[in-house]
Amino acid sequence: MKMKMKTPSIGDLPQEEYVVLDPSMTEEGEALFKQITGEDFSFEETPRHHPALLWLARHAPQVWTKHAVFGRPLRRVVAIEGGVYALHLDETCREQVRLPSDIAWVTV
Repeated sequence: MKMKMKTPSIGDLPQEEYVVLDPSMTEEGEALFKQITGEDFSFEETPRHHPALLWLARHAPQVWTKHAVFGRPLRRVVAIEGGVYALHLDETCREQVRLPSDIAWVTV
């Protein structure tokens, strides 16, 4: 017997210093995201630190699509320091996090 997962409301989810990279979801995942947030998930527009993405990454592994080549979901949960990050694509088009400490800043 499959147990129905209790989904939280967006107000119940804390903001954390983590991001979800490569969050490609199934229709079930997108429906759960909308149930939690009242919003549609957008790969381009939804912030990777969105509390609903983090909750889904931790509690609903079945909602992530499998990559055609690797045969498994590529999504990863990554801690960020200080709450500041930028995303970039590596040479394989996978999302990577850049932190302020990754940049060699030049002072004028």
